[in-house]
Amino acid sequence: MLFHKIRLEAFSYDTEDLEKVKGALALLIPFRLEDKNFEITNTTGSFGNKITIVALEFQNSGKIRNICAHVRDSMGEKELLGLDIGTCLYPNCAFRLRISKQDACLGKIKIGDADSILLWGKVAVYPAKEEIARKILEDFWKRGQ
Repeated sequence: MLFHKIRLEAFSYDTEDLEKVKGALALLIPFRLEDKNFEITNTTGSFGNKITIVALEFQNSGKIRNICAHVRDSMGEKELLGLDIGTCLYPNCAFRLRISKQDACLGKIKIGDADSILLWGKVAVYPAKEEIARKILEDFWKRGQ
């Protein structure tokens, strides 16, 4: 088991098409989703602008592994070489990978920065030590194990 659970989350701003943002999240999932699978939360930004938070959450270890493997395998070798596990891993063994929402809307999976899809997971490691979690993540994301 790689993670206890994973959550994929993206913001859909008032100027964006919510269905395209859902499609960008669905691109990361290698199996069929239904509209009811999406968690939708409406909120308001600092300047009164409407923001919709779109999320998917998975706890099944098989689905988690399939999703992560799909994301990893869909990234190019150059993307994976540029992935710095150290910047994605936190001392509490939480892992946060930013995936470009704009590229995902265009059907590509690439590492992102600002306006991204966030893949969040708590690394399944005991004892919960950052160095052990780093080894597990590097083996999976860099070596495909």
